[in-house]
Amino acid sequence: MSFFKQACIQVISFCMGALQLVLFMSAPAHAVERPKQGLWVTFRYGAEEFQVVVEAREAIDHVLKYTAGQAPHRVLLGKVRRGGAHNSAWSWHLEPKSLRFADDRAQAEEADGCDQLPSSLERDIVVRTVPVGRYCPREARIAKVEDCRSGQCITLRGLYAGRSPF
Repeated sequence: MSFFKQACIQVISFCMGALQLVLFMSAPAHAVERPKQGLWVTFRYGAEEFQVVVEAREAIDHVLKYTAGQAPHRVLLGKVRRGGAHNSAWSWHLEPKSLRFADDRAQAEEADGCDQLPSSLERDIVVRTVPVGRYCPREARIAKVEDCRSGQCITLRGLYAGRSPF
């Protein structure tokens, strides 16, 4: 293939990726489906937010203790899945039963390579169609917790978004 043809293909590929990104960024957020069980937790990472449904008992215990100011920040670890039913701004979600919080340095180091902003993860999934794997946003902090274990979501009061004394 000639150099000119290769250059044209690269330019067209770049333009198609840019167009997909523009279309994605201008698309309205999809409707939020409230969970019927577990905790619905909003995390803030920089200026961005994402939501997860927490169903694993140990993870629920950590969120409730953190919210009460009785536990330190820990890195969230979870498996990424396509579709954002409970994650309103994004086209991905974290599998509720896969969520856990790193409770020691070794687990936190396991998180290397999967720390990025929610928008970067979105771009990887939508534009680059990178296979989904795991997500471990090191600097994400709990911003809001809703307890949906009774079938109705109730916002919990507590220490959020870095206001914890830990």
